[in-house]
Amino acid sequence: MKNSLGSKSEVLAAARPGADWRLGRALLGIVAITIAICASTGCDRATTALFSPNTPPTLALTSGPVDTASVPQSWFVEIAWTATDPDGVIDRFEYALDPPTRMQAFSLLAETTWTSTREPRTTARFRASRPDLHRPGAAALDFHTFVLRAIDDRGGVSPLAVRAFYASNVAPDVQITRPVPSALLRVQVPLPFRIEWQGDDPDGQGKGKGKGRPLDAYRIRLLDLDDPSNTVYLANPDSLVREGVGTNWQDWRLVNGDTTYYDVTESEIGLNQSGLFAVLAVDKAGATTPYLNLNKNFLQFTTSYPGTGGPLIHVWSNSVDYTYEVGGYSLDPSREIPVQVGAGVPTVIHWDARAQAGRRLLSSRWMVDGDVFDDTPRADPSDLVHWSSPGPAAS
Repeated sequence: MKNSLGSKSEVLAAARPGADWRLGRALLGIVAITIAICASTGCDRATTALFSPNTPPTLALTSGPVDTASVPQSWFVEIAWTATDPDGVIDRFEYALDPPTRMQAFSLLAETTWTSTREPRTTARFRASRPDLHRPGAAALDFHTFVLRAIDDRGGVSPLAVRAFYASNVAPDVQITRPVPSALLRVQVPLPFRIEWQGDDPDGQGKGKGKGRPLDAYRIRLLDLDDPSNTVYLANPDSLVREGVGTNWQDWRLVNGDTTYYDVTESEIGLNQSGLFAVLAVDKAGATTPYLNLNKNFLQFTTSYPGTGGPLIHVWSNSVDYTYEVGGYSLDPSREIPVQVGAGVPTVIHWDARAQAGRRLLSSRWMVDGDVFDDTPRADPSDLVHWSSPGPAAS
């Protein structure tokens, strides 16, 4: 097909003054290409592919029993997974066995060796590098890690799915859900704030609190990142786990398996300070999550003053749709939203809000042309100049 944008000289001419008609011709060429694609493949899919951001796939892992008897000093695990892509199709999967740790990647320039497959399952073989001589078969004292990612037809990559295996069982897993952890950025949170997580025992039985299968306990630890001795854990998170094992989890706190959150207060970490929060799951067999991941169960954060970090308010109606750029509310005239409506015309105003990291929305209240510092209850339903009773966070 001929290039509808024309020759190189035409494109350069379109960028010069007096060449608007050539620019118009170039734009018409792009429209013509879009129309041709729509005619051949369907407009909905073409529009999504050309103009919409790609949504990466999502993954879910399952695993079968651990076989420690078939081959001496080796053990096998049947691993399967499912994946979905909301705006395309799954092109392939890539997995790695025992990828290099964060420290190995930095210090030894080690790279992850990925195996590509289009099958939704594999059999992983692990070697018992430290055999447990007190148990038969290929029982081992160490663990091995399986990492999986899905790649869609537009190159979008799913978040990594990680699972660790001991020779006797599948290691329990835990994910911090709020605030969302990141290996690249420290989450900004107001004090106090809440950290929430979701744990699962892949080979456990029954239904636990939340979505996962029940766990026996969680090990948690809060560290001050302003202490230079703790910054080493950013480069080598797993060293904190190894220290815990070596000291029989000294300095770690054990909480019940039904616990799904922890509240961080000013008594534990100061204002404008940085910290690390680690959480490991413990299953009914006594196995503990053997790794820490800054994108999963190891949160780095920086605290701010309690008055900062209010919810981001979004207001909309038939005549306005506005979201404040910063949280909370202010009497500054620049924060007012000008609205023009006809006299006597009923106007429905909606609002919702987005809580800052480490916070949850509880309620909202409203008034019209009143004194925001006056907490006098409303006299009747027509009294709009006083605050309403607290209601839903969105209305």
